[in-house]
Amino acid sequence: MILTGFSRLILKSSSLLLFGLCASFAHAQAAEAPQHQPKFRVVAIAEKGGGDHQRFVDAAKIYLARLGAENDFTVDYISTTDPINDAFLAKYQLFIQLNYPPWRWTPTAQKAFENYIEKGKGGWIGFHHAGLIGDFDGYPMSPWFSEFLGASGTPATCRILPRPQCE
Repeated sequence: MILTGFSRLILKSSSLLLFGLCASFAHAQAAEAPQHQPKFRVVAIAEKGGGDHQRFVDAAKIYLARLGAENDFTVDYISTTDPINDAFLAKYQLFIQLNYPPWRWTPTAQKAFENYIEKGKGGWIGFHHAGLIGDFDGYPMSPWFSEFLGASGTPATCRILPRPQCE
């Protein structure tokens, strides 16, 4: 079949119109499709840099990404307490302190975190630097955080072997 210039123009126009309609339909379908909401959201804070500490954070991010995919949760990362306030924390059901000390928090972040924990708005898991209690490297720690981490000053003895027993 030999196509004239006019026939080619009609064929090209029809093809473009059909392609445009299909693309519009696909876009509309995607826009109407409900966005998947994870079961819960996690925020994790970690200092940037720091040699071995950074390798720990990098490994934790890989592990948390896999764990999140397997258990339907997402993790957002921050490296300072600057964004933390009540509204920010309200988006999360779990706060992970990967490698961030319990000092150098902004006053707003400190108060919001206290509220988040005390009112049961979310959970907390702390690793490494999160467990530093008392004054450290010249930074005083808030009395609230010290109590939160169990630094009440009550001595305890733990026997590890043959099985853990604490008095």
